[in-house]
This record gives sequence, C-alpha cells and structure tokens, in this order.
Amino acid sequence: HEQGEAEELHTVGVREGGVEVAVLPGQYAAFETTTTAPAEGYVTDADENADGAVEYALGAWYSYDSTTHTLSPADMLYVVRSTDGAHYRLRFLSYYDEAGAAGVISVELGPVAAP
Repeated sequence: HEQGEAEELHTVGVREGGVEVAVLPGQYAAFETTTTAPAEGYVTDADENADGAVEYALGAWYSYDSTTHTLSPADMLYVVRSTDGAHYRLRFLSYYDEAGAAGVISVELGPVAAP
C-alpha cells in the first residue's frame, strides 16, 4: 500500500478506459445523502493546460497539514461514472492504517442513480 497504489488510484480507468469523475468540492459530508449522480461536470486525467504535466481527476483528494506533516481527506465528494454507465459516490477516509502507517488509503464507495 505504498505510493504505487495511490498512483494507481489516479490512473487506472480515469486516464485510460473511459471512466470519468465528477468532483464535488465542499460535499464530503453529503456522502450518505448523495443518491443521484450529477448530469455534467465529469473529467478524466488529462494535461488540461498543455504544460506537459497531467492534472489528475482525483489529485486533490487530500489536505496536507504542514505542522504535523499529515494528510487528511479534503472536503470533496467524487462521483465516478464507469465504462458501463454505472455511477458510484466515492470519498477518501484516510491515508493511514489503524496503527498510523502511511500509504494505506481507505475509501468509502457506494452506488448512486444515474442522472
């Protein structure tokens, strides 16, 4: 559960394969009440500003505390649209396991209705 897995989360299907993600800032707490996917606003990993660097659709999932040097989930909810048209709500729960080891990402995932 090292950096490779975090990178895998960014790239598997989001950059390749047609999976798209809608990023909903400020909606982290709305996970349970989000039951329908948004109709628009979906993105994929792409070089949006043509600078040669990929901007990851899930790249802003964490907040960094420079005092404690720890990561915590950003106030974001994601809706993933799969290649078969199914929709899922997704939020990041933690970057650490119960013992405090870093790089063990926990997420919450659940189905939502199509728009």
